[in-house]
Amino acid sequence: MASMACWWEPGGPRRCGTPPKESSDGSDWLLDPMLEGTPTAYSEIARDCFEIGPDPVVVSAIFDLEPIALEQARALNPDLTADRFLAEIEHSGYPR
Repeated sequence: MASMACWWEPGGPRRCGTPPKESSDGSDWLLDPMLEGTPTAYSEIARDCFEIGPDPVVVSAIFDLEPIALEQARALNPDLTADRFLAEIEHSGYPR
């Protein structure tokens, strides 16, 4: 059994890894790309974990909070319905 933690403070750096004096449990491999917070890192996660190759233009547009159309969002989730898309946009406060 393994456990991992990820934490950050407002305005502070994000940290990931194992506590001192312990061997690596692999959490750095799992979390580092997620914490990097870049379109490239997200694309790598999507490819490795979800077996999709999202359009880098769409991923960059989302990271830049550009308005996104349903067709673009479906590049990340082909099963996304219009109702779910609109609900998620509304709930998240993502710009239209």
